[in-house]
Amino acid sequence: MSASSVRARLGGFTLNVAISSLAGLIAIALIIRGAGPSAWAAVAVGQAVGGIAALLVSLGWGVAGPARVASLPPSERPSCFAQALGTRIVVLALVLPLSLVVGCAAVPDHRWTAGLVAAASSTFGLNASWYFTGVGTPMTLLRCETVPRATTSLAGAVGVLLGGSVLLVPLATIVGSCAATAAGWTSVARTGPVVLPSLRSNLTGIKDGLTSLSVTSSITVYSALPLVFAAVLAPDGLAPFALLDRFKNFALTAMGPAVQVAQGYTAGGTRHGLVRRTERTFVLGVVIGVVAAAAFPVAVVVGSQVMSHGTIEVPLSLTLMFSVVVGIGVVSSMIGMACLPARGEIGGVSRSTATGAFVFLSLVLPLGARHDATGVALAAVLAEVCVVILLIRYFLRGRVVNA
Repeated sequence: MSASSVRARLGGFTLNVAISSLAGLIAIALIIRGAGPSAWAAVAVGQAVGGIAALLVSLGWGVAGPARVASLPPSERPSCFAQALGTRIVVLALVLPLSLVVGCAAVPDHRWTAGLVAAASSTFGLNASWYFTGVGTPMTLLRCETVPRATTSLAGAVGVLLGGSVLLVPLATIVGSCAATAAGWTSVARTGPVVLPSLRSNLTGIKDGLTSLSVTSSITVYSALPLVFAAVLAPDGLAPFALLDRFKNFALTAMGPAVQVAQGYTAGGTRHGLVRRTERTFVLGVVIGVVAAAAFPVAVVVGSQVMSHGTIEVPLSLTLMFSVVVGIGVVSSMIGMACLPARGEIGGVSRSTATGAFVFLSLVLPLGARHDATGVALAAVLAEVCVVILLIRYFLRGRVVNA
């Protein structure tokens, strides 16, 4: 891939992130002003639960999908997309009702809001971002995914600001997911012949996705579950924790274009140059991670006042811990989503994230019970540290083998 091509893709993916992040930031501010911090916190918890469900629905295509579709001949890519969509629809039918129940049970107030937001957010698992990332078409991603979701999200938030029910938020999410899924299918179907999967093929696809699913499920435990545990263990400090968690998600999303370009870059070239490509990606990940961790506290200090209109005060200790999570998360994403999958080493990613999940679940209850929201955040930090150490170990070991 030429330098000009890399710059073009990076610019395109950055535009996607800028639009979706800006829409998300505006939506938060509008919902807080229209419905209040307590209702917004329930929305945030519902989105966290729905994010967990969406990761399960995705069957790991966000991790392994870009490298897989990038390696296929163009004529086979549409059928790969159809196979992925079919298997995920089957899983969504099972996961969506469960996310509704968990969302309702996770918060003390606004239970139906949290539950319906969780159910609606689970549909994000059907997104086609992995496909457009793998084939390197950021403008198609913008048209089919980013614009429909950002537009409907803002429409729902504006409705809340104007006095409508906060339940407009899950309604807008559902509409956005349906529009994005339809647009993605239409766009991909135009590029080549599509072989529709049978039910048996879908079930086989679910089985094949279990390895990648184990990665996403483990990541979910220490990335999305902290907010849910904070809602249970520290309800009094839920609003600031939820705001920091949202800033963390925005920060990691902002780093997404670099990861997306790296996925196509590492997997799209010849096998001969794979070692050098993964080395460059690794170094880039470390540099971006350090910058992101340093910039995060500044962004929180400024952004929290603007987004919450001064109604939510964010503790410095929590902010610093979240900044560590952001920095490590960038490095882990580069290694676990770009470097190791390009070398066919998903197993190492799976073992690393499973260890992180185990560490978080072992520590979150005792630390959360003793230190409230700070303890929950500390458990997440320690889990992220364990994950990145193991990922670096697998990366360095594989580099020696492939040298």
